[in-house]
Amino acid sequence: MTNSLYSVTPYGEKFRTDWENLVQSSHNGIFQNQRLYLEYHQSKLIDESIVVLRHGEVVALLPMARVSKEVVCSHPGAAFGGLITKVNWHLDDLRIVTAEIFALLSRKGFCIFEYRPVPEIMHRRRFITDQEMLVSMGNLVQTRMIPYQVDVLQNDETHRTRNLKKANSSSLIFEISKNLEASYKVINDNLWNRHDTRPTHKLEEIQYLTSNFGESIRCYDVRSKEGGEILATSIIYDYGNLHHIQYLGSSPAGRAFFAVDFMIDKLRDLARKAGQSKLSYGHSLVSSTSPYLNYGLFRFKTSHGFSVTPTFHHQIDLARFKEF
Repeated sequence: MTNSLYSVTPYGEKFRTDWENLVQSSHNGIFQNQRLYLEYHQSKLIDESIVVLRHGEVVALLPMARVSKEVVCSHPGAAFGGLITKVNWHLDDLRIVTAEIFALLSRKGFCIFEYRPVPEIMHRRRFITDQEMLVSMGNLVQTRMIPYQVDVLQNDETHRTRNLKKANSSSLIFEISKNLEASYKVINDNLWNRHDTRPTHKLEEIQYLTSNFGESIRCYDVRSKEGGEILATSIIYDYGNLHHIQYLGSSPAGRAFFAVDFMIDKLRDLARKAGQSKLSYGHSLVSSTSPYLNYGLFRFKTSHGFSVTPTFHHQIDLARFKEF
């Protein structure tokens, strides 16, 4: 689309520097929206990202990938996407640009657009105009609430203070992982033996991500003593204003020492020392595409003080976008 003010175009390599700079300076961009992160999925996903320009300047990005012949998503591999911008949009301008994005996707043959914006709790500056506009579009858009669980770190109390006291009496050690393969095994074994599932990321993917995003992705261990057995492991995503627990697991021995309680308490301390007011533990659905709550996981997180903060996913019927 081209008009006197805005243009919408598919992402190309010539936009790489502008893309990376805008993610860093935007209201709502996160490190998972950077090209280096998006492109580690390139063997699995076909990129369909879009760039929005105003008088030739990149003012917004839409990280996106093909899910199927008829479905496109922002973003299936980066957890969150949506319109990444540094502009305080006037609603009329945003409606014009959105209509042109829909038209471009329709011309490519897509019928469904899954829109998963970065949760507001991760924004550097609040930007929800895009979601307000989508909600105003009525039956063109189906909106689904995702129960995201967050601890607001108001005080030092957890819901498991007795367990934490026992853990503290065991002289456990909290430290950055010194052996990522061994740490990953704790997470993998915990998920497989207790929940009959595997981590979303394979070991080599975690190794790639921690080597390329070491400031944003870190792995921590709880050990019984210096150089002792790993009792619990957590992989943390640092969004600058928020720490997020991506993975958390313990060994059978770790459960006897209440190592998870000890780990969560130390992660709270890390967030506070970084000047953050929240610690996130993600959703408790069976999967990100499922409407069903995993009650065991929900109870576990709630018992550790994580309450629900709503976030939203939207599904747009592109076949009917002309009504917009």
